[in-house]
Amino acid sequence: MEQSKKEAVVTPSELRKLGFCPTLYFFDVHTPAPQPLALRLRAWLGRLAHAIHHILRPGWVKEELLRARVDELGVVLVGKPDSYRINGANGTLIVEEFKSRKAPRFESPCVVNGVWLGDALQVMAYAYILSKVHGVKIERIELRLRYINKTVSLRYDNDLLVKYLKLLKDIRDGIFPEPGWVSRRKCRLCPYKEVCPYSPFSVLEDLGGERDVDSSEA
Repeated sequence: MEQSKKEAVVTPSELRKLGFCPTLYFFDVHTPAPQPLALRLRAWLGRLAHAIHHILRPGWVKEELLRARVDELGVVLVGKPDSYRINGANGTLIVEEFKSRKAPRFESPCVVNGVWLGDALQVMAYAYILSKVHGVKIERIELRLRYINKTVSLRYDNDLLVKYLKLLKDIRDGIFPEPGWVSRRKCRLCPYKEVCPYSPFSVLEDLGGERDVDSSEA
């Protein structure tokens, strides 16, 4: 019982948000604010797109609640992969995450191996869970991110996943992180834009965070 109290429950969706902006995750954990209407509408449209995507993917396991413990960190990963299946021909387990937006078109700290960093962390976390639940070696799991304009395959990167799991735990403990990369487009709809010291819209003193003043998508 004492051991379970020390374990942090983490969702792949939290890792996705952390990859998008660590300071956004900090504020959501410690001083949550209502989401703007535009973001709530976008989330609703995303759920609708996911529902349509699932209809078009017969034969896949969808939205199954799974959990696995990351022993070295004392973390329990809990989440529902969009869809996965085991390829009977070679035993490979295929994990797919559907994203109702386009793949990145440029390089930035928010992009890794041609996909958004947060999306990569999310699908890697699902791969970790599935490897434990089904007893499949992580090398036998194929990761796919299916954007509306293309599908991108990527490799599992344990060092990257562990790095952000540790950062997530630090933020929960109260450490305020740097965002990594800032743009006006990225921050415009953020509910914390006026109080985040790294935001281009902040009313607080600038802490000298790296800023991208153009309107590139993030």
